[in-house]
Amino acid sequence: MSRVATPNITTLDLFKAFAVITMIIDHLGFFFFTESLIDPFGDPNLWFRTIGRLCVPIWFFLIGYANSRDLSPPIWIGATILLALHFISGMYIFPLNVLFTMIAIRLVLDRVAVVAFKNWEQLAMVLFGSTILFFHTGLLTEYGTVGLVLALTGFVARHKGKDYGLLKNKMLPGVMFWAAVGIFGLSQWVFFLMDKTQLTFVLVCTAILIQLLMNLKIRDYPYITQSVGPNVTWFVQLLGRRTLEIYVIHIVIFTLIGWLGEFGYPIYGWFDWEWTAPETFAKAKAGLMP
Repeated sequence: MSRVATPNITTLDLFKAFAVITMIIDHLGFFFFTESLIDPFGDPNLWFRTIGRLCVPIWFFLIGYANSRDLSPPIWIGATILLALHFISGMYIFPLNVLFTMIAIRLVLDRVAVVAFKNWEQLAMVLFGSTILFFHTGLLTEYGTVGLVLALTGFVARHKGKDYGLLKNKMLPGVMFWAAVGIFGLSQWVFFLMDKTQLTFVLVCTAILIQLLMNLKIRDYPYITQSVGPNVTWFVQLLGRRTLEIYVIHIVIFTLIGWLGEFGYPIYGWFDWEWTAPETFAKAKAGLMP
């Protein structure tokens, strides 16, 4: 998916800009507008996280859709910076941040795809294994095998029709669509205590997004670029082409504000970290109990 930079807004700019905006909404919820730790089910503040869920399918789908499996220094540096920040600010170490998940998926995706798309039996094994393992892998790296299934869906969208195993089968895109929506929805139901309205919102919007992504064609939009003007074009392209930098910088800023300003969850403290997120939040919840 390597392309010469164009002055026009592109399809990728639009998808990534949307993902960045929803990602920031998600992290506003995590760092500042937090739900109750005592009774979080259906908390109105969970709408920040609910809306923020919509960025996740885009990020992982695009890993699979890309021709490149870029593992250049910036992503390693960004992942390490955020890991160090958790260590220093007293947060949890596991799950490792999502950049480590992306690194792992880029390392294994092509090999897994060769196995998964050889025949229906092997695809069923990969999807079933990813489903039963998502909770455990999600405790090691953010999203775990959920991210892998979403990336495999992107792989299918990019390579459908190719002369290999199931890739030439017209049923495969539909199967991967439902697998991606299903495992992502299940993971959100397990990890977030959303009410029916919030969960329905996630499922419906995820289905729409993945359907749009399954038909992704990368195009330039000179008419839109000219219509919105240079300032909006610059902003959209900033969000769409500097996603790694935006991700790392805003997490650092939000963490420092939340920690030093005593906002959000009471989970901070100089080097007072826990190994896992469940331990961190159990400790915070215990401190709030009468």
